[in-house]
Amino acid sequence: YNILGIPYHPPELREGEPMPNIPIDLVDDEVVCVDIHMHSTYSDGADTIIDMARHAKVNGLACIGISDHLAKSMIGHALYSQPELFDKRQVEIQEASKETGLTVLSGVEVDISLDGNLEFPEEFDDTKLDYVMASIHSSPGKDVQHRLISAIKSGKVHIIGHCTGRAFGVRPSAENVDWDEVFRAAH
Repeated sequence: YNILGIPYHPPELREGEPMPNIPIDLVDDEVVCVDIHMHSTYSDGADTIIDMARHAKVNGLACIGISDHLAKSMIGHALYSQPELFDKRQVEIQEASKETGLTVLSGVEVDISLDGNLEFPEEFDDTKLDYVMASIHSSPGKDVQHRLISAIKSGKVHIIGHCTGRAFGVRPSAENVDWDEVFRAAH
């Protein structure tokens, strides 16, 4: 956190089941002001974009990013299988920003495959996005370092999502990753 120049985020803010029970004294305007890993009903989220923006506004966030899944593995629950909905989603993002006064960014979360390639649908236009988040969802213990570096070097990725593959209570973090190498690739 010091290297990045951001305030320390206690573990209570970084883990837990869907909505951790966060002690109120851990939350203030300087700690949590942006959430850019949010999924709407366009993929596997439970709420619409406007509902999430309204909730974020009430809770003092200044910016949110809608990063719906763009994943082959989520057929029926991802924009990958519903590309015709992407423009509709973009309009809803703009409307949510206008109504709430928040900055609402348009992103996607794309899978990093076993060979390190990004699983974008053919002819997907990523120029309409504010950011691309790449995450390992399948085979999280397999060659994580190579996959992360390959995704970073693609030139399309702005953010790496849950880079260790850890899911609390489900699977452990990836081992044998030279994080210095990953950070050098990201630099």
